[in-house]
Amino acid sequence: MNEQINKFWNYLISEEKAEATAKQYVSAVITFSKWLKGRKLCKDIVREYTTKIVVKCRISRINNKVQALTISKE
Repeated sequence: MNEQINKFWNYLISEEKAEATAKQYVSAVITFSKWLKGRKLCKDIVREYTTKIVVKCRISRINNKVQALTISKE
C-alpha cells in the first residue's frame, strides 16, 4: 500500500495541491483503507463508510474525505 500512497501523494503534488490538502487526502485514503479491511470496494461500502463518518465528523471534513476517495480512483 505504501507504493500506492506514494503515487497518490506525487499525483496530488503534480496537480499543485497544497501540501496540507495533500496530507489531508492521503490521510483520508489511509483511514478508509484500514476501515475497508480487504473488503471489495463498491457503492454500498462507500455509503456505509459515509454514514459512519457523518456521525463523527463535521460536514466540511466529510466532503474532504469523500473528495479524497474520488480523486484516488482517477
